[in-house]
Amino acid sequence: MAPISRAGPVWLNGPIVLRDIAGREHMYAHYSVIDPKSSSFQAIERGLAVFDPQEQIFRRLEVFPEEALFPDGAHPILVSDNTGSFVYFCNPFPLLRVRAQEEFLRDPTAYESFTPLAQESTLKEPRVERNSAGQVVWGWKKATRFLTPSELRRMIGEGKFSSEEAILILYDVLSGRPVVPHRGSLAWNGYRQAFVMIFTEIGGTSFLGEVWYAEADSLLGPWAYAQKIVTHDRYSFYNPKHHPFFDREGGRWIYFEGTYTVAFSDAPCPTPFYDYNQIMYRLDLNHPDLVMPVPVYLHTGEDGSPQLATRWTLHAFARGNDSPPMHPGGLVRFWAWDRPRENLVPVYATKTPSGKWQLALGNDPLRESAQPVFYVLSTSTPQIGGFDLSAESKDNSEVSTQRKSLGSKAKLPLMQLVLLSEWQLPDGTFVYHLENEQAPPGGQKIKDLGFVLPHPYGQIEFRHGQHSNNH
Repeated sequence: MAPISRAGPVWLNGPIVLRDIAGREHMYAHYSVIDPKSSSFQAIERGLAVFDPQEQIFRRLEVFPEEALFPDGAHPILVSDNTGSFVYFCNPFPLLRVRAQEEFLRDPTAYESFTPLAQESTLKEPRVERNSAGQVVWGWKKATRFLTPSELRRMIGEGKFSSEEAILILYDVLSGRPVVPHRGSLAWNGYRQAFVMIFTEIGGTSFLGEVWYAEADSLLGPWAYAQKIVTHDRYSFYNPKHHPFFDREGGRWIYFEGTYTVAFSDAPCPTPFYDYNQIMYRLDLNHPDLVMPVPVYLHTGEDGSPQLATRWTLHAFARGNDSPPMHPGGLVRFWAWDRPRENLVPVYATKTPSGKWQLALGNDPLRESAQPVFYVLSTSTPQIGGFDLSAESKDNSEVSTQRKSLGSKAKLPLMQLVLLSEWQLPDGTFVYHLENEQAPPGGQKIKDLGFVLPHPYGQIEFRHGQHSNNH
C-alpha cells in the first residue's frame, strides 16, 4: 500500500480527497516511518503521500522537516467558509489546518495551528500570547505548536493561564468534572445542525476505555459539556472514528468505530477472538441522555434590544441540512437545553403590548406551533434541593457551600446549576440575569424562569463560524 521506505513500518494518517484545477480527484495521506527500534513509536521520517490509482499504492510526495507542524493520527475534514476551503485535522479538536489545495498541502510552512502560544513558541519554552489588556490570544498561527488537551491541563497546573482562559476544556455534563480527551474525530451533523465529536478520555474510570459525545455550533466551539456514551470496564478502546458515510435519518443515527484491546489496561486477560479488533457502535442522537445544554447567545434584535438566542433561533434551520451555516454567534450568556426532556420547561420569545421583547415561560396552547428559544430546568423539579456540601473547585481546593443541584449529596462541582431570572429596566426593557451576577442598575426583578448551566469560560465572541481574538 505504501512502499515509501524500508527503514521501518509506514503508517498512513487521515486520507483526504481533493480536486485539482482541472477537477480531477487525488487522494493524499500523511505518513510516518516508524523507528523499529523505538518502544515509543518514534518517527524517523514524516511527510505527504499521494495515491497512484494505476499501481494502487501511495507514493512519497513530500518529506516534512522534523520541526514542521504535522497531523499525527488526526482525522481530516473539509470545511469551507468566507475565507476559503480548508482541510482541518481533528484529534479530536480541529487544531491544525491547511488550505485545501495540493500546493499548500505539500508545503510544511503553509500549515496553521489554533493555539494560545506566541508565534514560534515551543513546548520546551512555552510563551502564552496576551494582548495589551492581558487577555489570552487564541488564533491561527504558523510555525507554532497547538496544545493537546493533556498539555493544556498541564500548563493550567503550572499557572501559565487559568481554566477560564482555556477554551478547549470539556466538562462532564452530569458531574461537572473536567474530561481530558485523548483521540477522536469531528464531523458536521445535519440532524443536530452542529459539529459532533466522538472521543476517548484519557485517565478516566478506565485508562483509555471511556467514550464521550460533545457538540458545538462551530468548529472552534464553544465547546463546554460532554456526555459519556460508552464505557469499557478495565479495557481499552482507542482512536474512535465517526463515519458520516453511514449516518441515517439525516444524521439522527451515527456510527463510530474504535480499536478494542487489552493493551494499556489492567485487564487480567484479553477477550478471546475479539482482542485488538475493531468494534463499531451505533448512536441515537435523539436519545434522552443526549438532550444536552447548548450555548445561549446574547445578540441585538432587529429592534435594537438585547435578546437571547440559540443556533436554532438565530437561523431558520431545517434538520437534515448537510452543510454548516455561517453562524453569526455572539457572546455566550449561559447554557440551556434546546429539546424537550423530563423536568424541562420551554421558554418562548414574545412581544409585550408596547412592543418590548420578552421571554414567556411554560406550555401555552397558543404557542404550540412556535419554536421555543430554549428550555430551562423547572424550579419545581423534585430532585433539586439546597444543602451544605464539600466540593472540589477547579484548582482542586476544598470549598464548603450550599448548593442547588440534581441528585444525591455527593461531591458536586460549583459550576453545576444557576437560576435564571427576568428583570425589567426603567425604560421597560426586559433583561435576563443569573443568580451569581450583579443586579442590573435600576432593574426590578420580575420572576425566576428556571435553572441553566453557566458558561465555564470568559466572555468569548464567536463570529461567522470562526473564533475571534476578542476575549
